[in-house]
Amino acid sequence: MLLQRLQQSREIESLYRSAGRMTSAHLRLFWRSTRLGADRLAIVISTKVSKKSTRRNRFRRITREYIRANHVAQHSDRVGHDLLIVFRSAPNIEQEVLEECGSLLSRAFGRPASV
Repeated sequence: MLLQRLQQSREIESLYRSAGRMTSAHLRLFWRSTRLGADRLAIVISTKVSKKSTRRNRFRRITREYIRANHVAQHSDRVGHDLLIVFRSAPNIEQEVLEECGSLLSRAFGRPASV
């Protein structure tokens, strides 16, 4: 199954309003099932989280890769999902991002977390 980017602001806003949500120390996950054959992902990191764009982009890259490798690879059903991950604060190390992302995905979709 493919992982595409969720880019249109109206779709992202509708996820904020009408999607399931879970929260951890650094992340907030919004998700919704779709009839598409692919998962779509948006990652939001404001400048309040980190002033340095290199750090924000690094968090985006490792989060996207983690979801591509773990969530999408373990997808057995053909139902797609829209996923929105919002960073609430900056973790100290990247491993915290992966652990929290895995924890939120496993709680949301009932799959075991793997880091």
